Amino acid sequence: MSEPRTYRSWQTTDTVAFTVTYKESDLYCRAKTDLADKVAGVLATLRQRLDAYATLHPEFARSLAPLPDDPQAPPIVQEMLATSRLAGVGPLATVAGAIAEHIGRFLAEHSSTVIVENGGDCFLQLEKPSIVPILAGSSPLSGKVGLAFDSHRMPCGLCTSSATVGHSLSLGKTDAVTIVAETATLADAVATATANQITRPTESAAALEWAVALPGVLGAVAIIGETLAAAGEIQLTRTDVQVGEAKSKNSEES
Repeated sequence: MSEPRTYRSWQTTDTVAFTVTYKESDLYCRAKTDLADKVAGVLATLRQRLDAYATLHPEFARSLAPLPDDPQAPPIVQEMLATSRLAGVGPLATVAGAIAEHIGRFLAEHSSTVIVENGGDCFLQLEKPSIVPILAGSSPLSGKVGLAFDSHRMPCGLCTSSATVGHSLSLGKTDAVTIVAETATLADAVATATANQITRPTESAAALEWAVALPGVLGAVAIIGETLAAAGEIQLTRTDVQVGEAKSKNSEES
């Protein structure tokens, strides 16, 4: 059964929300108009190209380490290969962010404000100053701290990796590592790589400094329990977001 997306709490007054699903991809989008039908076609094409490439290159979906460039691959695959190599992770670690990025670029051709969220990984094109809360599972800080964004930093990617929430593989112990980067593909890859480095709060500072030193990474936040660390050109702010109970990685699936 699909997991309820209780964290989808974006609030904007000048956009409409719509969801688009295809296979495992479940997108929440906001734009000036409902473009669900167009997005559905773009999403299907992206997924078909990814699936076809993975069928011909099984290592693309299995590898936990970077793979070489493939000039013959579809553009989304080339982007995933290059970005995962920069972060030192397998290419599939970037897939949610890559899909959000490509759908976001498409929507940005039709709307001045765009939000695309794919499993917690986001493409943002915001016209007004906005605050995005950081959701960190059972941490008491979840929903209580957020990132403030100005329009001059747009578009950007905002992606989170967690060892305690969701189904994605993480080798660390964080409740959330959130990365802001120039693209959602990059943010997704670096969120995974950074979270893999943190097994205790004392490791957060070094891991975040590593992350923000990478080209295109703007800022990073790590939350473990009651401990928060941050680095880079980001602005933290207090929030008070009421969110549904997140399903931990140790929860029994229904």
